[in-house]
Amino acid sequence: MHYNSVNPKIDFANSPFFVNNQITAWQRGIIPRRAGVSSFGMGGTNAHVILEEAPKAVNYPENRDWKLLMLSAKTETALKKAAENLQSYLNAKPDVNLSDVAYTLQVGRKTFPYRKVIVANHAQEAAVLLGLPDMDKVMTKQVAKRNRSVTFMFSGQGSQYINMGLRLYQKEELFRTIVDTCSELLRPIIGYDIREIIYPSEHKMEWASEMLTQTEVTQVVLFTVEYALAQTLMKWGIQPQAMIGHSIGEYVAACIAGVFSLEDALKLVTMRGKLMQSMPTGAMLSVRLTESALLPLIPADVSLAAVNSSALCVVSGSHEAIETCKALLIEKGVEHSQLHTSHAFHSAMMEGILTEFESVVRTIELREPKIPYLSNVTGTWISIEDATDPMYWVKHLRGTVKFATGVKELLDNEQAMFIEVGPGRVLSMFVHRHADKKPNHFVTNLLPHPQEQIAEDLLFYRKIAQLWLEGVQIDWRAFYENEQRRRIPLPAYPFERKRFWTWTEATPTSSKAHNLLQENVIGKKTNIADWFYVPSWERVNLPEVEENRLALESVLIFADETSISQCLLEKLQQTNSNIVVVRTDTMYCKLNDRSFAIHPCEASHYDEMLREMKETGFTPTKVLHLWSLSEGEYHGLDWKRVELTLDVGFYSLVSFAQALGRHMITDPLDILVVTNNTQEVTGEEELQPEKATVLGFVKIAPLEYSNLQCRNIDILCTSEPRKQEKVVQQLLEELEIVSEDKVVAYRNNYRWVQIMKKSYRESLMTTPRLKRYGVYLITGGMGGMGFAIAKDFAKTYQAKLILIGRSEFPTREKWNNWLNSHAEDNTVSQKIREILLLESYGAEVFIARADVSNQLQMAEVIHCAIERFGGINGVVHAAGIADYAGLIQNRTRETVETILAPKIQGTLTLDYLLSEQKLDFFILCSSIGNVSYHRKIGQVAYNVANEFLDAYAFYKTARDGVYTVAINWPDWQEVGMSIESAKYWAKALNSNVEAILQDGLSPSEGVEVLKRALHNSSPQVVVSSEDLIKKLAEGSAHFQAVLEKGQFSREISQRPELSTHYVAPKSEIEGKLANIWQKMFGIEQVGIHDNFFDLGASSLDLIQVNRRVKELLNLDISVVTMYEYPTIASLAAYLSQEMSADKQVTREQIKSDELNKSKQLMKSTILKMGRSTK
Repeated sequence: MHYNSVNPKIDFANSPFFVNNQITAWQRGIIPRRAGVSSFGMGGTNAHVILEEAPKAVNYPENRDWKLLMLSAKTETALKKAAENLQSYLNAKPDVNLSDVAYTLQVGRKTFPYRKVIVANHAQEAAVLLGLPDMDKVMTKQVAKRNRSVTFMFSGQGSQYINMGLRLYQKEELFRTIVDTCSELLRPIIGYDIREIIYPSEHKMEWASEMLTQTEVTQVVLFTVEYALAQTLMKWGIQPQAMIGHSIGEYVAACIAGVFSLEDALKLVTMRGKLMQSMPTGAMLSVRLTESALLPLIPADVSLAAVNSSALCVVSGSHEAIETCKALLIEKGVEHSQLHTSHAFHSAMMEGILTEFESVVRTIELREPKIPYLSNVTGTWISIEDATDPMYWVKHLRGTVKFATGVKELLDNEQAMFIEVGPGRVLSMFVHRHADKKPNHFVTNLLPHPQEQIAEDLLFYRKIAQLWLEGVQIDWRAFYENEQRRRIPLPAYPFERKRFWTWTEATPTSSKAHNLLQENVIGKKTNIADWFYVPSWERVNLPEVEENRLALESVLIFADETSISQCLLEKLQQTNSNIVVVRTDTMYCKLNDRSFAIHPCEASHYDEMLREMKETGFTPTKVLHLWSLSEGEYHGLDWKRVELTLDVGFYSLVSFAQALGRHMITDPLDILVVTNNTQEVTGEEELQPEKATVLGFVKIAPLEYSNLQCRNIDILCTSEPRKQEKVVQQLLEELEIVSEDKVVAYRNNYRWVQIMKKSYRESLMTTPRLKRYGVYLITGGMGGMGFAIAKDFAKTYQAKLILIGRSEFPTREKWNNWLNSHAEDNTVSQKIREILLLESYGAEVFIARADVSNQLQMAEVIHCAIERFGGINGVVHAAGIADYAGLIQNRTRETVETILAPKIQGTLTLDYLLSEQKLDFFILCSSIGNVSYHRKIGQVAYNVANEFLDAYAFYKTARDGVYTVAINWPDWQEVGMSIESAKYWAKALNSNVEAILQDGLSPSEGVEVLKRALHNSSPQVVVSSEDLIKKLAEGSAHFQAVLEKGQFSREISQRPELSTHYVAPKSEIEGKLANIWQKMFGIEQVGIHDNFFDLGASSLDLIQVNRRVKELLNLDISVVTMYEYPTIASLAAYLSQEMSADKQVTREQIKSDELNKSKQLMKSTILKMGRSTK
């Protein structure tokens, strides 16, 4: 500075120096830049410093894919400004090391009550997220209290899955080290490396999955993962003040608390699993009842295995004992489900290993727990005496898991936080469902459920962030212990600015269905004679359609080898080139772009076929399903024939519909299912009732898939060329139209549609079918409906009754002891007294336990009954199982077969075993749901079973001359499966059981209806106390009105405590969707990131929401889409994309459609001209 000219005595030219009197770029070279700085003081003090350039900052690699950006402030507005400042910084520096940004925010900033977390992969994503409201990766909360009491919950058996914790094993060194340590400690004990099971290579996946189902493997694997997860959390400063484990989970808690060393814990868990697996297999049921309500219901040989929540228990026992228990629960209308377990854990079946297990525990050093935890055995805090007593761990193996009691103890602390340390979220669900759970209680899980579509590490780090938001102090330096991170300059604490936003409530939509509800009220008729209807047939001509319309359709044909199928295919190919043919085979094969061969029941074949068709641009508009056709002589009915028919018929259709759902194909699709000899129209048909099972799909599928339209076309196969050509032409004409008719039959030249007609008169009978002292067999005879019928038969006819049920019932010699040792209101006691009362009327009662679908069991019962009574005069087949397995999309073959067994196999069993008896009648208890089926959403298997009964009644009457009648019952009040069904609908319709059943039949009315039905001549009698004709004329509209009135008019309650924070809708679509769900759930605020299923959405809810979405947005979506996009934000984004895509497609499609139409019409015209020339 202040330099003008050089001193001539300084030889700058021959030196390395020069006078730097202007700004000059100093380029970096090989040698570090160095500078000498001198300061010459006026008093003679000189200071000289030599400076060297700082080493270049090393950009260390980022170990974790997801980074947690923590922001906090003293006020909400300051927090918002801090987020804006950080967003500007990241936008300006898109290449900044985001891990260093996160590290700086975590270790270099104080924490304040208003907090925000961003979970991002890279700087650009973080910048975008900082400008968004709360969602999966953006979370905001005001911390009310820091250092809340943390409880670790350790999951039990059943929550495990392949690759649980895989991303943590790959990314978190501490977690990986602990898993490796456990694996090496276990190797000499078990003889293999558990890492090959938890994290298998691709070619070992199947083996690992099988191994993981074995109890001796499952328990050590769960222990290892949970122990490693807990130690990782504790290393990061997340210390538990309390712990609780579920069954094997308590061993993790005890080990963390110091009761066992790690080596001893692994040894103990290994031996426990081996011993448990060595016992005979058993079964377990989850039951929705309180402990006090459940205990009186379960048989003596069934154990209460666990009390998981206030009204959720598990029972355990042998397969036979559990089957008995299931029957009792079904009889009582109690909701339950079978657990996928190999053994009856926590039951008497474990007693054979207790002594040996005790000897193992006594070899272990047991120490005083250093961290308090809840005992499964006592339901309260573990004591030093129990923790160190070997017999405690023996009781723990055998006794009831008192998880709910332990949770109740923890819930007494309103600031308690619950962290599920293990795979899935089962324990979190138990806590959420506990009656004592309060809004302040925070509950979370760390690893996803195996079916959750989310990256495991993303979920895990998001949950860590949530803990920080809740006030948990995290040791961030420990979090980065295995990484090289550095602090970097970031925006400082911001000045404040306040802003105020308003939000306009979404306007509720009106529904035409509500208007219909006001106009049409259908009520119960007082005269029982007006309740009877019978199926009939009405000639209905085909509606006129545009000429050559079929030439414009894209037709998918499931063709078979029948001559009609081949002829139909040839005819169709003459007028339409856009056809794909599917044939049956054992293996998948693509023959060409227009021809496939698949296994009828193999789901993957349908997926592959749809994928291949999509690649070629083929999207069907019509489906012609011909696999249920058969030609040649009919050899009678047996279960094998039924199974084969189900495979190519019902199960094939289900597999196809499920594939459509998985591929999100929502274009309108008309499905024609062709059968032969299914319906009795003329009375001359040789009936094949097993084919009626397709009607279950035809009627229920369109209720669950809004884009599907289905109908059944029943024909008579013929080999006569002229008649065959006529049938083919009729099917082609049927294919051209879209019709609301569900059941159509072609007989000769006419098209017949099934209708219902009033049955005004009873047949004149010289001999009544019910007679005094008659012998009557009633399946389901110990259930509500069956026993009500039995009581009337006993009182009125002094009948000899054979009552068959699946539930265990005390033998007659034990009745007195039972009555003396049980309360008067005990269910069994009441039944015993009722049976004694029946016998006081002069009746004889023979009680038998048997599964009606088991031919051996039934043969023994019937043999004993005939020996005792000399013969059997009549049968009432009332056995059945309620169907709550849900939508077709989620169905498995097993969930269907369970429902079909008592009705279809049971009927065939009775038919075979009673073929030598001269029966006066054979009554089959069917359902009105076959006729008025709009309430049968989610009950397709029940519908299938009853469709068979209806068809079988016609078949049996025609073949054997035995009067067989299927009674299509409406709901019964007070007794039977209707009670549980009414509870379901009461919840769905925001009503109560009494209101749902107000038009149902009382037991006395039901019995009167049955006796009148026996004076009818029709093989099928439909019973409705309401005007059935009017009800059917209104179709689904009236049901939709009732449904919407109930589901969308709930009282609005406050938003419950959820794992997601409330975020209001921003877009118009989000606002409309939020309004729908708020009305559906009756919740004041449903945020755009709230999961529908966390809010309690059922299958029926999804279908109703689908209808509302279509009404509001004029857009079809599948129910599967709701599973894929289970939040308002994700669903709205999907719908917006679909709507914009539709607009683009529409413009392009108009041109394409016009061109295709011209081509097809030209081709059709040429073909006609060719035929005319010939």
